[in-house]
Amino acid sequence: ENLPLDLRFRTRAFFEYGYNNTRQIPSTIDNLSASLRTEVALHLYQDLITAVPFFRDCGKDFLTEIILRLRPQTLSPGDYLYEAGEFGDSMYFLIKGSVEMILDERLGVFAELREGSYLGESCMLGLTDHRPQSVRATTWCSLFNLTMKSLEECITRFPEAQEHFRRLAMQATAEKALNRVVVPDLAALPPEEAALAVLSTPPVVTRALARSQSTEAPPP
Repeated sequence: ENLPLDLRFRTRAFFEYGYNNTRQIPSTIDNLSASLRTEVALHLYQDLITAVPFFRDCGKDFLTEIILRLRPQTLSPGDYLYEAGEFGDSMYFLIKGSVEMILDERLGVFAELREGSYLGESCMLGLTDHRPQSVRATTWCSLFNLTMKSLEECITRFPEAQEHFRRLAMQATAEKALNRVVVPDLAALPPEEAALAVLSTPPVVTRALARSQSTEAPPP
């Protein structure tokens, strides 16, 4: 009752849009058998998830676990999903609407993303801890949020995913290093030393491996 009229209208519009447009993972999916749950989850969202290169070659069971951890989020026009310099611990899938990406407010918008896009993924591989740009909604938007913690939990459960993400992240880290610094002649080094020269296991894989090892039963 004490809110200004304009703020009341905007708040009401936010909840109305969320009620009518937010897509969620059906809660009843947990009651299905494992095989049926996998089929339903993949039918609904596999195309959305596998648009991200580092999910493209993952197994169906792993993708299902990822899908079940997605959380819906709504933005109204002008809302910031995140701002440049903020700590990043999640990525997003744009289900409906459009957002603009801004490196610097003085320079303006440098890209616009629409339905089916994904963003924030660089933080998931440990390539950066902070957002390199701001993202602002230009329309009403429905998104899914996947946190770093959720990804780590999924990686922990699937050994093949641990190796997959370790390999991808090492490759990305190497490319980043080669683009930024002068590195020694890798061909002249033993494989182990060459790897240490430019590669580091990213935090998301390190934490997942540590969690996996801590949950293993001790030998008899």
